[in-house]
Amino acid sequence: MSLSQDVQDHASTSYQSGQMSRVLELWLESAEGKAEFDMLMKEKAIKFVEDEIHAEMDNLKSLCFFRIKTPEFLLGLTLDGAIKPLLTKATPITYKLILAALQTKRAEEENTHKTPDQIAPVIMAQLVKHRSQNALLFAIPYALAQWAAGVPHQAIDICAKIGLSIDYTSLGLARVAIADGCMAIAREAARQIHMLCYDNM
Repeated sequence: MSLSQDVQDHASTSYQSGQMSRVLELWLESAEGKAEFDMLMKEKAIKFVEDEIHAEMDNLKSLCFFRIKTPEFLLGLTLDGAIKPLLTKATPITYKLILAALQTKRAEEENTHKTPDQIAPVIMAQLVKHRSQNALLFAIPYALAQWAAGVPHQAIDICAKIGLSIDYTSLGLARVAIADGCMAIAREAARQIHMLCYDNM
């Protein structure tokens, strides 16, 4: 709907004079006005949040690409150390929405035994893997942990279907890549200077 020039001029004057913010405050102070304002803004807010989520998740996707590294790196990989910092940096709005969806306001204020701090990063990891099959920062270590714990390959494949891990075939490739990395480290160590000594000489 196009607006008349008079309306546009009046709106421009309101923006510049600061009257618009006062009008909105008065509008929101009224129950009927607030209900009408909320209805007006809901559709626009949803579109705004959608755009922000798309931008944030694209950013997170590029940060979650995973390169197979040494066992030491994998053993030191944690949600708090590797995943959460990325979420707070790259997806502040999306992550807050997930946290809000996981608990009620009352639970947020009163429940000290159960918090969403552990499950929320895992959900975000599932979402970003669903968005891109290259975003495997969580999926590869989790699949390796499953394999090391003796989880059946059917269960690993089920976890891959829901975005928690990679499938059993890809897991085999990951293990080969880690083994190759370990061999490269061993070969490099073998090239270094070594000394032989005997005790009780």
